Amino acid sequence: MNFFNRDKKKIGGRIKEARKKAGFSQSELAEAIEVTVSTISTIERGVRAPSLEVLVNILGALGTSADLVLQDVLECGFKIRETELDDKLQNLPPEERERIFRVINVMADQENGCI
Repeated sequence: MNFFNRDKKKIGGRIKEARKKAGFSQSELAEAIEVTVSTISTIERGVRAPSLEVLVNILGALGTSADLVLQDVLECGFKIRETELDDKLQNLPPEERERIFRVINVMADQENGCI
């Protein structure tokens, strides 16, 4: 059984995001990795999981890492998402970052029963 089958919708969605971010259409990506447009479409919709070979080819063509595509299915996924969030926060003005930190602290305190 293909390891990727269990989370194929999540993986497909991440591949679609990466493809759009890289500025590829489905047909351009399909041509770049020598598969059909239908193959790309079924992977992105989560109908079918990519084989390891196809996944590696997709990642190479899009210039993205496996961590980004697999972050929802890997144990280290939260660290990856934290890094992405940190990158976004760095681009905000200090007052916006402070507002976000306050919200996160309130939510964490609620979750830990402090409020």
